[in-house]
Amino acid sequence: MKEKTADGQDLSYITVELTDNNSIRNPKADDLVSFEVEGRGTIAGVGNANPVNLESFQQSQRKAWHGRCLVVVKSDTVAGKIVLKASSKGLPSMKLEIESN
Repeated sequence: MKEKTADGQDLSYITVELTDNNSIRNPKADDLVSFEVEGRGTIAGVGNANPVNLESFQQSQRKAWHGRCLVVVKSDTVAGKIVLKASSKGLPSMKLEIESN
């Protein structure tokens, strides 16, 4: 579990990699990854480093590029647990817990 400050300003940069059963990233993967935050945080932005991508950075989803994408989670001003969930059609979902104090 990662720890952050509950000041409404602290950011967590989380890279999501699309991997096979051996945890090897698929560099050709461009699946759409959807993000959801529960608890004391919000999604501040998403990205994928693709220089020609015109999608908004202020969505709760992003297509992977070279098998990766990024979500930025911002802490709330109230301490507590932040739970980030990532899902993509046909792939197992992922959950990450962040504690803000």
